[in-house]
Amino acid sequence: MSAAKLVLLTVCAALLPLAACDSVPRPVAEVPGGGSGGSGCTTCHGDASRDEATALLQSAPPAPDAAGAHQAHLHAGIAGRAVACAECHVVPTDTAHVNGAKEVTFGPAWSLDGGAAARSATAGTCTTYCHGPSLGGGPAASPAWTASGPLACGACHGAPPPPPHTASTACASCHPGTVDGAGAIIAAGGLHVNGVVDVSNAHGAGWNLPTAHGRAANADLASCRTCHGAALDGGTSGISCDSCHGGTAWRTDCTFCHGTPGRAGGYAAAPPQGTQDETATTDRAVGAHEAHLAGGGVGPAVACAECHAVPADLAHVNGTPAVTFGAAAQRGGASPVWNTGPLTCSSTYCHGATLAAGGGTNTAPTWTGGAAQAACTSCHGVSPSTGEHTRHNFLVCSSCHGTGYSSTGVVVGTHVNGSVEKAAGLNWNVGARSCAPSCHGSESW
Repeated sequence: MSAAKLVLLTVCAALLPLAACDSVPRPVAEVPGGGSGGSGCTTCHGDASRDEATALLQSAPPAPDAAGAHQAHLHAGIAGRAVACAECHVVPTDTAHVNGAKEVTFGPAWSLDGGAAARSATAGTCTTYCHGPSLGGGPAASPAWTASGPLACGACHGAPPPPPHTASTACASCHPGTVDGAGAIIAAGGLHVNGVVDVSNAHGAGWNLPTAHGRAANADLASCRTCHGAALDGGTSGISCDSCHGGTAWRTDCTFCHGTPGRAGGYAAAPPQGTQDETATTDRAVGAHEAHLAGGGVGPAVACAECHAVPADLAHVNGTPAVTFGAAAQRGGASPVWNTGPLTCSSTYCHGATLAAGGGTNTAPTWTGGAAQAACTSCHGVSPSTGEHTRHNFLVCSSCHGTGYSSTGVVVGTHVNGSVEKAAGLNWNVGARSCAPSCHGSESW
């Protein structure tokens, strides 16, 4: 065979495979080496032997090569879900597309923000919903097709996005279906790049109502601080509680959490009306507040500071009643104690601790026990069964203690004041155990 003929046969053999690329469009399945279902695409690009779920994925150029971001889109990556080929261009059914032009035709998913998806052939960039141009804050809103990746969250929308989004970086607290606790996009079944801002209100419906928001904060203010900061001035949420409550005045307004604003008597901040809207005296939050602060048939009003420090800030909202007795409860050398188990006050002067031998039947009353515990015999008996009370129990109380004192009543202004009241003209010397004048003249007992 001549050398010229050998060269001709060699050239013809080399051109035979290109018959698939002739001027007449042919179905992809008819391309040599093709097959059914469009798998003939791999004759020109991709790799039929690559382990992929479909022939179309086998047909996509692999990475790394000059194929740009094909693989980044076709497999669930930072975006959280795989992108179908047809979302960026029509999937060819014949060889007519082999014309040297990049026929990019975006699907509806890339215009979900209402904008028009576009590709710049000159710059080699894409401007689409999925890259966040409508979110204002990401530097890669129009990424180059051949740019190195993957893109971080902040590339498209900021991490966190700019205001009015909060400054919080704890994305999962508001977007639990999109981001996991570690800040990673949830790929399988996730909600990222779905055209909807999927927000889970961390507070639930109706949170702005005092009956929801107020009760929860009063019951567990510490949980609020995890997002709003230790000082409730923003924290990871970026939202200061002051911004919703009109400044800082609420922080020192006792009636903001309990009590009744405007109530007369000078103790508007105290229950009834506890932090969870309690009003019954059988509730711990209410108990005997009113009985002590209003005063009444047993004695004068008791100042708040006689039982606990008056808070100056929110530090006391910790779920623990900080009972600290004042001077009135310690009169006569009494050592008052608040018992959290049975909710009682014991060893207090005001409930007869220093008169223990005098016949009191309930010198450690229960905080939620009610008015029945305020009888005279609860603290000291009528008449007390010690000393001269025993010898003079035939007398009425007023004979020695003055007008207004009886077995059923007292002078509110002077009862429980730290002094033993004496009737007018009665010189009662406790130390000398004498009365002068007395019914029998000057007499000692």
